[in-house]
Amino acid sequence: MRVGQWDGRIRVLHVDDDPAFGALVSEFLRREDEAFEVTTATSADEGLARLEEGTFECVVSDYQMPGADGLAFLRTVRGTYPRLPFVLFTGRGSEEIASEAISAGVTDYLQKGGPERYTVLANRVENAVDRYTTRRELDRTREWFRTLIENSTDLTTVVDESCVIVYQSPAVERRFGYGPDELVGTDGLAHVHPDDRERVRRAFEAFVDAPEGGLEDLVYRFRGADGSWHWLDSWVSEARDTIVDGFVVNSRDVTDLHDQRERFRTLVEEARDTIFVVDTDGNIDYATPGVEELLGFRPAELVGRNGFDRIHPDDVAAATAEFARAVTETAGRGDTTFRYRHADGSWVGLDGRVRNRLDDPVVDGLIVYVNEETGPVPREEGPGPRETGDEAGAGPTSGQPRA
Repeated sequence: MRVGQWDGRIRVLHVDDDPAFGALVSEFLRREDEAFEVTTATSADEGLARLEEGTFECVVSDYQMPGADGLAFLRTVRGTYPRLPFVLFTGRGSEEIASEAISAGVTDYLQKGGPERYTVLANRVENAVDRYTTRRELDRTREWFRTLIENSTDLTTVVDESCVIVYQSPAVERRFGYGPDELVGTDGLAHVHPDDRERVRRAFEAFVDAPEGGLEDLVYRFRGADGSWHWLDSWVSEARDTIVDGFVVNSRDVTDLHDQRERFRTLVEEARDTIFVVDTDGNIDYATPGVEELLGFRPAELVGRNGFDRIHPDDVAAATAEFARAVTETAGRGDTTFRYRHADGSWVGLDGRVRNRLDDPVVDGLIVYVNEETGPVPREEGPGPRETGDEAGAGPTSGQPRA
């Protein structure tokens, strides 16, 4: 029997050695519900052949037939189709037959009778098919997800509220050398690098206390079975999953990407230019150490701030236009000159070059190269006390439109 996604039709195989009665049952069922499509057979052998050829949601069978009777037919069907609804619809009823049918796995047992019995039969078949198709779709969905998880290169882990591992996908063996169940029952934090463990613990505990919004981009080192360390980027579902009874953690091995980013940082920190990496809104994600000599701020004081906030009000429009051009064009570029407010309050003239590297996973942003403008820049005010990190984002152009 071919099994596909259910289309709402109720395809019934009716097996009865009386062809006239079979035609009568077909007619009554179709009157009860147009969804019924009935195929008839006059023997158990013919019924088995029909099952092999077609797709059915239910079998309705007589008990007393030449050759194999309804119970023998039921047992044969159960050997191949253990869940397919099977209704024994017979004119010969007894407690003994009913008991045997139940033991053999019958779905329902109904005696023949007047016209009202066909209504009862239709209801019993519909109910049985509804349960069968619901379970079949659920099984198919579970199998679909199981196949995805088992063939994914990403890790799928289920942990309880104490971060104890209750499930680990097979990718842990392919990528990190652990047996399929080797980590189950262990403390997930025990496999995190000691230097990262407390940070991961705090993030997970905060998430468990307030899971709304999930937990994203938790990057840390994970120990493989051979003792080597791998960088993982993990994200956790918003709430405890009631089906798996735990928190679903998806993790990706980003070791290569992390190493490339470290090499990128090493290279840019040796560059003559001061270099920033910013997002599409101009928020600073990274700044090279040279920014302190050029603008008086340590890199950490600028990361998370918006780069446009300290540009001179008269230069914001031009700088924004060049930045927007770089953002909207693939591998876009933008070049401009502008004044930037130094930590001491003075204005520094800068040459800026923007390069779009949003498609580069190592950078994942726009690179801004700046150096001091070679021409003279008039100071609108003399040097004052150095601004603190808290004041770094409160430049004179706060509130200006973003690129």
